[in-house]
Amino acid sequence: MRGRYGYQLAIGVALLLGGALFEAALLLGETAGKLLSRYGLPDRCRARCCTRRRPGTESDGVGGGVGGSSSEVKVEAGSPRQGGSSSSRAAEVMRRRSSAALHRLEREVKQWEGLRDASSVNFSVNAMEHALRRQVAEEGGVAAPWAGLLGAAALGLAAAFALPALFPGSCAWYQVAAAACFAVCAALANAAAAGQADADVSGACGQFALVVGAAWVGGPGGAAGGLVAAGVVSGAAFGAALAMYAWRAGFVVYAAPRAVAAALACGVLAGCLVAPAALLMLQQAAAPGGVGAPSSAFPAPLAAAWRANAAWASSLGVASALPDNALGLAGAAAAAGFLLAAARRGLPAARWIFPLPAALGVAFLTGANVAVDVGIGALITLMWRWRYPRSCDAYAGAVGGALIAGEGLWAVGGGLLAAFGVQAPICMAFS
Repeated sequence: MRGRYGYQLAIGVALLLGGALFEAALLLGETAGKLLSRYGLPDRCRARCCTRRRPGTESDGVGGGVGGSSSEVKVEAGSPRQGGSSSSRAAEVMRRRSSAALHRLEREVKQWEGLRDASSVNFSVNAMEHALRRQVAEEGGVAAPWAGLLGAAALGLAAAFALPALFPGSCAWYQVAAAACFAVCAALANAAAAGQADADVSGACGQFALVVGAAWVGGPGGAAGGLVAAGVVSGAAFGAALAMYAWRAGFVVYAAPRAVAAALACGVLAGCLVAPAALLMLQQAAAPGGVGAPSSAFPAPLAAAWRANAAWASSLGVASALPDNALGLAGAAAAAGFLLAAARRGLPAARWIFPLPAALGVAFLTGANVAVDVGIGALITLMWRWRYPRSCDAYAGAVGGALIAGEGLWAVGGGLLAAFGVQAPICMAFS
């Protein structure tokens, strides 16, 4: 942890957190704007504001019950049913929204359609499928995003008061609360990494929380406090990655996000019932010593290594547990990730210039060989799409999957060479 891996861990996690914090701030801003436009102003005040924005709209017939945008106010003001019931106005608003969604779908299909000859039929069908998937995902979105924030706050408070009681002398309630706040950020970052770079970095987030938490608690209970922080952070980050994988699969099979969320909730409830029973069975089967003991039938050497790291970090401070200037570099990396995400969202051509913060963070955490592989693959894909766009859209996924599978098979050769004591050449590992 005091060497190169300490820098990799601090910079990689900070890059992921910077990009995720921008997306979270953007989502919270959009949600606050929607809630303010829906519940923040009375209907008459909102109608007057919309009328001032459009001087040509008459303000006489715009009474209560205006719940849409300024264009909807104008239609209702000039409509012969302006004195009708609220149900007719609501039906008119729903009709306009459905028509707008249909027009958006048609525009997207026309944008992605190729030539209108027989050779582009397959390409047009793929574009239509992609447009339909986006339509299902946007219309069936999870309602009330503030419910997720309330649920995370409730779970954080429950952990802050329950974990110190379960592990007495390990950490204080405010330290667990701080770990829970960091767990929310780590979950957002890991969800972005799983969705954009197809990587799960929950282990790296847990190791970072282990070192920082153990160094913060310190003393005899520092090791247990670091393990508690690592469990809270890595559990939340791993669950976020699984949820993102499930939503990606639902996008492919035209499943509504609400249905995927309901399935995830059922799976979590089933795990809450099955996991304790499975742990009790393993403890009985692993006697003597229980699960994780070196003499039992189910040893856990990785758990012993994590506890040793936590005990080592608890004897030092936060600044001493990490390499020199690692915290400063982590702050700079977080700011860089935030600015990169903002530039990619604000500038239309920035996505061809600036990389994804999630991809940069994963490259720092996985090592140089994966970073070089991803860079070469991205360059090949760009050249392929520039010369042959239709074949690239049709076969890029299959080619990329085959390359990943081939690299995984080549790991068998690396294992055989390591078994015979032969050092791997430069094409297999960077030393």
